[in-house]
Amino acid sequence: MAQNSWPFVGGGGTAVNEDQWSIMARFWAQSGVTDYANTLEVYGDSSGRQVKVKTGRACVRGHWYENTAEETVAIAANASGNPRIDRIVLRLDPSANSIVLAVVQGTPAGSPSAPALTQTDVGTYELTLARVAVANGASTIAAGDVTDERTYVDGVYGNWTPVATGSGANPTANSSTGRYVKNGKQRSGWGRIVGFTYGGAGTIRLSLPDTPKTTSGSTRLGIMQIHSSVTGTLAMFQLELNGTVAQPIRQTHGMAEDGDSLVAFKYLTGSDMSTFITSGTVTIEYSFDYEAA
Repeated sequence: MAQNSWPFVGGGGTAVNEDQWSIMARFWAQSGVTDYANTLEVYGDSSGRQVKVKTGRACVRGHWYENTAEETVAIAANASGNPRIDRIVLRLDPSANSIVLAVVQGTPAGSPSAPALTQTDVGTYELTLARVAVANGASTIAAGDVTDERTYVDGVYGNWTPVATGSGANPTANSSTGRYVKNGKQRSGWGRIVGFTYGGAGTIRLSLPDTPKTTSGSTRLGIMQIHSSVTGTLAMFQLELNGTVAQPIRQTHGMAEDGDSLVAFKYLTGSDMSTFITSGTVTIEYSFDYEAA
C-alpha cells in the first residue's frame, strides 16, 4: 500500500507502532529539552571524574524523557597521553524502549574533536547535552571542563561554538561561545570570541551555526565589533555573507568627492587588524541573521 494515515478509531489506522508515533510526533516539537534555565544542565564540581546532570524533561524524536532527581555520570579514565573530548547525551534506543543518559567517548589527540553523534531516522538517536574536556590523567572534572550544548524543544534556542579562520594562517583565541535562534530555515544569533589575535595577512572568516544558503556575490549578514580592553578602543564592521562564508568588511580610505557617491570596501584582513590591535588580544562579537541551506 503506497498511502498510509493514522491514528483513527477504525480501519487500518487503529494500530500505531512506536516508529509511526515517532515519525508523527517529532513534527509537533523538535528534539530538545523542554525548558530554559537549568533544565538537564550538565556541570562539573571537581568532586571526582564525573559530571552531574540536573533534573528536567526533554523530547527526543517524539518520545518523552523525564529526570526527577539529579544524576551523576561517570567519565572514563584517560591515560592516553593526550586530552580527550566526550559528550553527554540522551540516547534514544527504540530496541530497548528507553531514553537514558549516556557518555559518547571521544578519541584522544593533541587537538581533540568532539565525537560524532548517532542520529538515525527510526533507530538510535543521540541528543547532545554537553561536551566534557578530559585531560590526560584527569582525576576530576571541573566546571570549566564542561561546555553546554543543549538545544530546546521548541527548536528555537541553541548553543554553538564560534570559530575564526583566515585565508592564510588561522587566528588564535582563548575561548568562544554563541547562541542562536532557529525559526524554520531562518537563523539569528550572536557569537563571541575572546582572546583573539591574528598574525596572518589573509582575510578573516567567521563561522555560523548552520551552513547558509549559497548567495551570489555579497549579502548583508550582520554586524561585527572588535573591542580591546587594553587600549579601550572599539571598532565596528558590517558582516557580509560571501557565498557561504561570513566575512567582515571595511571601507577603503579612498572616497569620491561627491557626497552621493558610493564608498569602496574591502574584506577585513590580518594586516588591517594591526590598526585595531595595537597591544595584546581583543574580543570579537558578531550578530547574524540568514537563511540556512
